[in-house]
Amino acid sequence: MSTSKHAAALLAHLRARIKISGPLSVADYMREAILNPASGYYVSKQNTVGEQGDFITSPEVSPVFSEMLGVWSVMRWQQHGQPNSINLIELGPGTGNLMATVAETIARLTAQQAPDINITLVEASPLLVKQQGERLGCSANDFGFDPETTDLSTKAPFLSSKGKLAATGATPHVQWMRHFDDVPVPPDPENTFSCIFAHEFFDALPVHQFRLTKDGWREQLVALNDPETDDEVQGSNDSANCNKDEIATQGTGDADVVQQQTSADQSGDEKKAPSPALDFPLRLTLAPEPTAFSKAISNLPLFLNTKKEGDVVEVSYDSVAIASKIGKYLTQCKNADALIVDYGEEAHRGDTLRAFRDNKQVHVFDAPGTADITADVDFNCLLFGALRVARSLHVNGPVEQRHFLQRLGIEQRFAKLMANSNISAEDLGLLRRQLDFLTSPTAMGSRFKVINFSTISDATHGFM
Repeated sequence: MSTSKHAAALLAHLRARIKISGPLSVADYMREAILNPASGYYVSKQNTVGEQGDFITSPEVSPVFSEMLGVWSVMRWQQHGQPNSINLIELGPGTGNLMATVAETIARLTAQQAPDINITLVEASPLLVKQQGERLGCSANDFGFDPETTDLSTKAPFLSSKGKLAATGATPHVQWMRHFDDVPVPPDPENTFSCIFAHEFFDALPVHQFRLTKDGWREQLVALNDPETDDEVQGSNDSANCNKDEIATQGTGDADVVQQQTSADQSGDEKKAPSPALDFPLRLTLAPEPTAFSKAISNLPLFLNTKKEGDVVEVSYDSVAIASKIGKYLTQCKNADALIVDYGEEAHRGDTLRAFRDNKQVHVFDAPGTADITADVDFNCLLFGALRVARSLHVNGPVEQRHFLQRLGIEQRFAKLMANSNISAEDLGLLRRQLDFLTSPTAMGSRFKVINFSTISDATHGFM
């Protein structure tokens, strides 16, 4: 099915669902747009990451980023006592470049001890599973399914293979899970170092949006933008003390985050956020009464002390839930760490919901299912989620990505690459742009944050 047909099918599904059940929460809209099993973005789109995709991530900018994470992992493995096995887990592994380079770096730096390396990838997209398998050197015979038609959600693991890392020849066992709940605890946790990576994972998790009115917090919902549709059929009410024009301008997110999504070899000129458009088939509206979710925000430490009437906050209950599962998993594994890298802040910034297509920002209601939809990560929510179930965990960060990478030696690594006598002027310029893109405060360096949860109290490199 073509991209346009996927978009039309998803929009028809959304229209039918809203007409039958009323407006959707923003979180439900994000789930449908991203993960709908028939027409969602990650299920139906072939190329999502990289210069030819819709957005670019640090591992695609330069493999040195992933090398630094591999170096960090080895240092943590040493601090955990150098167990015989290393259990690597990644949530939302994208193209597989990050995990492949991390595993290759670990295998190279631990060649003398030669611990067993096992890899678990938590992935919802069958299309990306094939890319990840190829990058990890898995046998093509293990991927004898049609990602367009095969339902891989019924088994855990739904795929298991033997990888082969090109740089070292190591052959880790690789398995894929659709949900983090399915990831098993190592059979011998005392003799295993487990490390969870979540790079640009939480920003894609659904968020609920709430607006403060004179009557309290009201949830913002997604309704049909159809003048012929009676609001009573949709169950909506825009009169909850809110300016309609103000709501109509949402869906464009914050313009100051667009630059960090552009590719490393672009000029660096900031792209403009999409102008508010009022002719999309969907629109935002306010719930006329408190919803279960708007009532629940008072139970979360969301630091809403600076809010005034008209302000918007975003809450990702899914992020809190998964952070809690990560916290529980770490304590079950004994020798374990989690490293989370994402863009966001330690507190809410308001409306950050935005969409990207072809490395350009578009409106979140522009052709649902054909663009990646994201929102800033609230690291305080991750802290709350992890520590509420695992108070014994130790926390490092969050710190800015540039500080984390610089403390691990990324500048020295790039300097070594640039010192190669055979390097061309073009490649030298590319390396400089890559380093700048990863560490500059005006690019990824400050917008991205890094946080670590660990079962040990030892100070960790990158955060000191």
